[in-house]
Amino acid sequence: MVIMPKPYQTRLNDILAVMVSYQVGLAASETFTSLTDCLKAHKLSMDIVVYDNSREPISMGDYATCRNWFITYIHDQSNSGVSKAYNTAFSIARKKRKKWILLLDQDTRFPINALHSYIDSLTAHPGEHLFAPALLVGQKMISPCRYYFKRGFHLKSSSPGIHSIRHKTILNSGMCISADAFEKNNGYNDKIRLYFSDLDFIERYAKLFNSFCLIDMQCMHNHGHDNGNFDNTISRFRLYCEGARQSSHNAWDFIILFIMLSFRSLGYSVRHRSFAFVAIFARYFLQKT
Repeated sequence: MVIMPKPYQTRLNDILAVMVSYQVGLAASETFTSLTDCLKAHKLSMDIVVYDNSREPISMGDYATCRNWFITYIHDQSNSGVSKAYNTAFSIARKKRKKWILLLDQDTRFPINALHSYIDSLTAHPGEHLFAPALLVGQKMISPCRYYFKRGFHLKSSSPGIHSIRHKTILNSGMCISADAFEKNNGYNDKIRLYFSDLDFIERYAKLFNSFCLIDMQCMHNHGHDNGNFDNTISRFRLYCEGARQSSHNAWDFIILFIMLSFRSLGYSVRHRSFAFVAIFARYFLQKT
């Protein structure tokens, strides 16, 4: 058992984590179980908001009484999405006088020294407002990545430390942002329920701040793909079109996303032999809501 010095717990008390869950109990969430292992290994405790977008409340299991977590559980059966969850957590963070918000999804595996890495980075770079680990899918780094024309492009590698935020984007899971910067950036766009939520947030963040800190840490991320299931693909494509429309802020954005989604809808239509995807594209992207 490795016991962290008291200052680590003191700094951790400044952070509110928020994990968005959908149809996955806490014991089945890689994010929650890996961070629990980290807390237990170093005898630490942490505040977390579990924002549950499932139709029925998820199972809390033994974690409901786990001494390493102080859990605020919110069940949103209307499935309002990740943006609403993060904004709700920000309001809670302010009430609890937290200085930082750690954004999480349910499918990221953190290393055993994850919280040590966060706290060391926050201490070493007091002038920064946004910290993030490298997110990997297999051997490929998906965050941070280059960002051009409303699309992310993989970086082959990136060294830990301070980087320019210009022409880069960062995915939600693992992002640790100061509550003050979150507020200054007007939080997340509640109308973007899933896809494009992080891209939209970082686009706006980059207009206010110049840099971010890449933590010396790699996390394994699960994209949560649909495995070819037609209903899941339809549902995800609808959210994708909704997010794209809400993140389209000018004519240039609209043209780029129109081309991107046109090809995607046609590709899905051919693959699944259904024009439902073209209809979704027309309804959820072309018709502004």
